[in-house]
Amino acid sequence: MKRILSICLGLLIFMNTTVGQIVGGSNSYSRSDNSQTSVVKNHLFGILSVPLGDFGSKDMYNAKVGYGLGYQILAGSGLIKYSSQILLTYNSAKWSFTDYRREYDYYTHNWYGYYDIYTYNLGFLNTTLLQGINIMSPGNAVSFYGELSTGISMLAYTGDFSDADMEFSVPIRVGAGVAFNKRINLGLKYMTDVIKFTDDKINCSQLNLTVGLMF
Repeated sequence: MKRILSICLGLLIFMNTTVGQIVGGSNSYSRSDNSQTSVVKNHLFGILSVPLGDFGSKDMYNAKVGYGLGYQILAGSGLIKYSSQILLTYNSAKWSFTDYRREYDYYTHNWYGYYDIYTYNLGFLNTTLLQGINIMSPGNAVSFYGELSTGISMLAYTGDFSDADMEFSVPIRVGAGVAFNKRINLGLKYMTDVIKFTDDKINCSQLNLTVGLMF
């Protein structure tokens, strides 16, 4: 957990540095034909994480619907905004395996069979850093937006598999949403993600429903 918190802190520092470079250390810039102000917006939101692919399959990871938090910085003027965000989501899972065994009874000289049931409780803690763009329609009361971003994702295991190695991947996230009065933000995002576990590639995509506040 300390390692994950250290990573999150480093990512937040990187996000603020990136936005600072985008706006050039200033809150405004000028064009030859017009003077515009570069606006920096903060977006804090909750996440409902719906696992898809191998991640949510009952035959594979069997992850349940989870939850999380996200923080996004939007910078720029006009319709296109530069986006830098960090996501932290958690999904729990319960694995049950049935193993049929046969043993020989030397007293009766007979074979007999029995079932062993193994149950594991685990969780998936996913930390994701994304860089990309948002395209937002004009409007104060209601505005619509689209998102395209990519970055790096770190998947850590908790519970019975907490000693497993952290997995790294490069996700792509697309989505759309609506903002009310440039404050309340509702979004639907799809993040495709493939991790390499031992020699296998596993589809860990997820659908995110977000509700947030912009300030």
